[in-house]
Amino acid sequence: MPRTRTILLGGAAALCTAGALAFALVNDPAHDIRPGADARNPSCGRITEESPRELGGRSREEVDLPGVAVWGDGDVVLRCGLPAPPPTTDPCFEAGGVDWVIDLKKSTRDRKVIVTYGRSPATEVTFAADMTTTDAAILGLSSTVAPLVEQTDQCIGPGGR
Repeated sequence: MPRTRTILLGGAAALCTAGALAFALVNDPAHDIRPGADARNPSCGRITEESPRELGGRSREEVDLPGVAVWGDGDVVLRCGLPAPPPTTDPCFEAGGVDWVIDLKKSTRDRKVIVTYGRSPATEVTFAADMTTTDAAILGLSSTVAPLVEQTDQCIGPGGR
């Protein structure tokens, strides 16, 4: 009986550990987020370091991914180090000295995805659709991106370039 009890206790401990790991992964704000290919670019490091601690009324989460910043349990996700988008017909707009393109292929009913235009490496930001403070958040991020990644091209207005 003692051997059976030891096996049961060992099995229970393994299940608890697996459960805790699964809980941590599901509740990790960086779960399922992949860094951009050039996320270790020094500009991306500075963008994530200098990004606001609060954005759109959401607190910044601690994540251990290069070139990634997350606010509000994933309501806002910034990924730096992506390739600059090519000329596009997707809508574009300027905010705080940064041109942004709405990525219609990645955007869904639940998420809006924008990416810097004319800057390399590019920065992508995903917003939860229910955010009501998106404009202020974009301006906050633009003030971080503008001085750190040189603009070499610009979009020409609604309808993209």
